[in-house]
Amino acid sequence: MIRRGFAIESLHAAMIMATERSDKSLPDLVDELHTPGGITQHGLESLDAHDVVQAWRDACSSVLERLSKPY
Repeated sequence: MIRRGFAIESLHAAMIMATERSDKSLPDLVDELHTPGGITQHGLESLDAHDVVQAWRDACSSVLERLSKPY
């Protein structure tokens, strides 16, 4: 339960930050959060190793394509 709560709170905080600071790009916000050797760096390296960012982009593109077609 602690892991789930941590994940939810982390994502929630990131969404609030991205919403409140819409003048900044998401990469700029990540750079602000990035601390060498910190958990953000560790998480990003793990995601990069599994090509998760590309998988997420592909999933979003697929959903957008599906939404553009009538049911």
